[in-house]
Amino acid sequence: MGKTSTGRKFKTCSLFKRSNRKKEVVNVQPYTGEGHIEMLTRLRHEFDTRFSDFNKIEAIAQFVSYPYMPLDAESLSQTIEQHFSESRAETELEIVTLQNDLCLKSVAGNENFWCLVSKQKYPILVNVALKIIALFCSTYLCESTFSNMKFIKNKYRNRLTDEHSQIAYKLVASLILL
Repeated sequence: MGKTSTGRKFKTCSLFKRSNRKKEVVNVQPYTGEGHIEMLTRLRHEFDTRFSDFNKIEAIAQFVSYPYMPLDAESLSQTIEQHFSESRAETELEIVTLQNDLCLKSVAGNENFWCLVSKQKYPILVNVALKIIALFCSTYLCESTFSNMKFIKNKYRNRLTDEHSQIAYKLVASLILL
């Protein structure tokens, strides 16, 4: 029994008795973090190599996201020519014409802007825009489908058969596309 500062008596816990034996000294190396630094360096290199192509088409992606921002039509048409094998002169003409189209400029903030652009009037730009949008759209569909799959197959629904799971996945995927 021990005493507190107020003079009350309390029982000592017998589970955590102190030992009078000397503790063994373990030879521990100081942490340098070299293994973690090396792993993070390799990860950074992997990201840089995987996504280096996105840096090449960054100007095109920015144009597709908002075509009325100030830009150099000549350099953009050159980038489109390099990556999509389109005529540089025709592409530059379409860019300048599109940026001066007041009817389209009024709906530029619309989510479905490129669906409203005439494919007959701007065939190159619509084609390029749909290819760029397809990159991000397919990524979104994969991520949202995986999230929904995780929600469908949770710990409370662990008795779903494969057939019922597939039906639920198809239903969710069809709702995403709507």
